[in-house]
Amino acid sequence: MKWYVSVVEELRHETPTIDLVKLKMDIDYEFRPGQWALLEFEENNPAMKRVLSIACSPTRRGYIEFATRISNSDFKQRFKNLKKGDKVRVSEAKGNFVFNEDDKSAVFLSGGIGITPLRSMIQYVCDKRLKNKIMLLYSNRTVEEIAFRTEFEELEKSNPNLRIINIVTDSGSAWKGLSKRIDANIIREYSDVKNDVYYVCGPQVMVDAMVNILNSLSVSKDRIKFENFSEYK
Repeated sequence: MKWYVSVVEELRHETPTIDLVKLKMDIDYEFRPGQWALLEFEENNPAMKRVLSIACSPTRRGYIEFATRISNSDFKQRFKNLKKGDKVRVSEAKGNFVFNEDDKSAVFLSGGIGITPLRSMIQYVCDKRLKNKIMLLYSNRTVEEIAFRTEFEELEKSNPNLRIINIVTDSGSAWKGLSKRIDANIIREYSDVKNDVYYVCGPQVMVDAMVNILNSLSVSKDRIKFENFSEYK
């Protein structure tokens, strides 16, 4: 596996529990929207290495971004405390959960940190001005946990083929949007189950539930693409 040395350019708190790092790449780093890479803070230390989805589009040259939900693990705490100028090793990109431009009408079903590879795909479609129709159904427990909310709203305004639906399962009185878990009724209402292609990404329990619902709606297996986010600490 090939490895590259990157330099931390920016670290920001995307939500109260999700941090994002922007890494400067001096080489022409090649990847497809939706792929993942290994991040390594210390060589030969498995505790300091994790698989993370690339959270930006390959159209954004010169840097790559990763986001993760912060926990008390050694890796996550090192991630949280990165500083501008720190060096981070990044592996070559891997993974088959990638956007297919032939999917002219796609529905993204996501929960929590599972949004990262789908953000890569959304940026890609918008940056390349593709005509593909994208519907994102993005579920979070609270409004504060909606990652990339402002960015997606701006992209939606500039791209008539992109629609963003945020869903909050533990909503307060101020939330005016959907406030229930994604179920068969929501999928039927916001998509064409006979023709759309579904990209599913999130925690395993969420992915399993979505795939089961899509199967119950007679969505063919070739129109269901999914990636599980492992619940590592």
